[in-house]
Amino acid sequence: MTAPRSGAPAPAPPPADDDLWQAAVRAHARGDFAAAIARYRQVLAAAPGHADAAINLAAALRAGGDHDAALAASSAALAIDGSRAQAWFNHANLLRDRGDAAQAEAAYRRALALDATLFQAATNLANLLARQGRTAEAAALHQAALAAAPANLPSLRALARLHYEQGDHAAAEARCREALALAPADADARLTLGVVLRARGRDDEAIACWNAVLRETPDHGAAHNNLGVLRRLMKQPQEAVRHLRIAARRDPHDALTAANLAHALLDLGAVGEARAIAAAVVARHPDSADGHLMLGFAQAYGGEAGPAVASFLEAHRCAPAAGAAISNALFASLYDGERDAATTCALHRELAARIAPAAPARRAWPNPRTPARRLKVGYLSPDLRSHPVASFLEPVLAHHDARAVEVFCYSTTHAPDATTARLRTLAHAWRDCRGMDDAPLAARIAEDGIDILVDLAGHTAQNRAAVLRAKPAPVQALYIGYPGSSGLPEMDWVIADDEVSPPSLDRLYSERVLRLPGSFWCYRPPPDAPAPEAAPRHARGRLTFGSFNALQKLSAAVVALWARVLAAVPGSCLALKSLAFADPPTRAAVARRFAAAGVAPERLVILPPTAPEAFLAEYRQIDIALDPFPYNGGTTTCDALWMGVPVVTLAGDRFCGRMGVSLLHRVGLPDLVAADADAYVRIAAALAADPARLDDLRAGLRARMAASPLCDGRRAAAELEQAYRTMWRDWLDGSRHP
Repeated sequence: MTAPRSGAPAPAPPPADDDLWQAAVRAHARGDFAAAIARYRQVLAAAPGHADAAINLAAALRAGGDHDAALAASSAALAIDGSRAQAWFNHANLLRDRGDAAQAEAAYRRALALDATLFQAATNLANLLARQGRTAEAAALHQAALAAAPANLPSLRALARLHYEQGDHAAAEARCREALALAPADADARLTLGVVLRARGRDDEAIACWNAVLRETPDHGAAHNNLGVLRRLMKQPQEAVRHLRIAARRDPHDALTAANLAHALLDLGAVGEARAIAAAVVARHPDSADGHLMLGFAQAYGGEAGPAVASFLEAHRCAPAAGAAISNALFASLYDGERDAATTCALHRELAARIAPAAPARRAWPNPRTPARRLKVGYLSPDLRSHPVASFLEPVLAHHDARAVEVFCYSTTHAPDATTARLRTLAHAWRDCRGMDDAPLAARIAEDGIDILVDLAGHTAQNRAAVLRAKPAPVQALYIGYPGSSGLPEMDWVIADDEVSPPSLDRLYSERVLRLPGSFWCYRPPPDAPAPEAAPRHARGRLTFGSFNALQKLSAAVVALWARVLAAVPGSCLALKSLAFADPPTRAAVARRFAAAGVAPERLVILPPTAPEAFLAEYRQIDIALDPFPYNGGTTTCDALWMGVPVVTLAGDRFCGRMGVSLLHRVGLPDLVAADADAYVRIAAALAADPARLDDLRAGLRARMAASPLCDGRRAAAELEQAYRTMWRDWLDGSRHP
């Protein structure tokens, strides 16, 4: 006698009242669960030992939505006859649905002990174990289920996902294709195949998979969501928003889909709508980590660093295992002008230590302990693409001495492009790690025998802090991608120079600081940069200050100081440019902030976003650039100098607030560095009043910069190689003398 597997009634040998039994089974079969339940109970009242009636009663109660009563009925059925594998399987499903993982596991195992061929029990148990992180056991059970039933589609799908999560994308693809051979129209298998193909760098095939799902089901939410996320990563925000709006309409209460839509809107500069969506998610789901994360992003983009930090920490409260929330909070704290340097440092030390490591941190490494041998140096980054980090790294990779270092690049970028392809040719070994989870990535770095792992992300987007916490290399250093300390206990060094981080700031780092003698920076000028033109004041008759920094850098203190600069230079105006200015409400809010500081509307020019190739030409519209604080411009300042635009900066008390100091010293303009706010105003006003000097700078800054350490890739590579050698010998000394 077989009990129902998915709510359908099973026939049984007739009890004393065969008519009543048959009526119960017929009601159950047509979905009239209330009638079926009543008749099964009548059967049991007449024949309390009728196991089939008890089993079917549990199934009908579950189908009718009364899980507590179903569990009680299932327990009663097992008390009548505990020898049936199917009954234990049904009972396990009820326990699983109630969230009782331990008892559900025991019941599944009892079912398999009674009938090893009951592949559904193996499949469900495997899925249960996978949710607990017991992936090896889960994979073995799925394999056993497939051995018993090769056409077991759920196990094929689940095994494909497990292979994907473990970084075995070839095996994942094979399982997906097996599933599709059995069921060509199976949407789940095709969705998973698209994810796997995406991880293997075959974006066009991934898009084809998801579009195939949409041909069958045009409003399929998951397919639209996947396409939206990929289009966003491919820098196609309009298409991303189109797909994600459909996904959000399909499932308006899904927090992750709403967060993805909000993020795509931020890419378009639609800060107001993104924030409204995120706030609605948080209102509906106060414990949604995705909602709080997205709200934090919207606040950060809108220049509200303090509230953004609070939202990210709330996301961490909702999902303590999610290191991304911590990293976002730490990154946002760099923009917060209300926090002093010591407080920001303490926050990094406290929170970074909470990021869960991908694996227990290594304490021993098999690397050959030879001081002078060629070192294996690994660069880890999500930004080996058209991105400022790649621009600063490329000259270094191009000039590394192959006799001194063997370069490995671990690229986790989700959107490889022409820059990625160019960088790939400069590395001895290139590891495409997109889609690879943290644990397999850490294992791969260790297997490669990396001596010095150089992280280029810190706490920026898509970082791999969990990998760094696993300490896959004996020496780990932070370079370029994060302007300050990581706070991670496993990071050994941060690479800087004497201006961006003088010895007096060493107390602000959990790492030791290694200062390059020439410069922390190595700028690669865009090859298509237009030539500087005459200063715009000649044509306009008034001087234009400007800043092309992100809106989140425009703190209240920045607005107030820039208003003082404008007041000190009558008739001048201020031009601002940021992606967020695509959003009309955001432009209006910024205008109100400056108006409150005393800046008349006609003295504020808000420039709309432009295509990347037209960005540098916009510097022709400003005479003098103003550097924000406490988070200075980096690439933005380099771009301004390359276009002949001098920059006035305020020397801060932390790494991110001294980037302008470092850059201006390297191009021989230390007089444009202000020690305090009053000096900032005096320097800007004096420069504005010196048209001859402005013209000289406009004409000669590019040549001056090209001849400086900032654009000397050979210098940067040689200094880094010496730094790596110092780190290596230091580690050897420490490892010999713990």
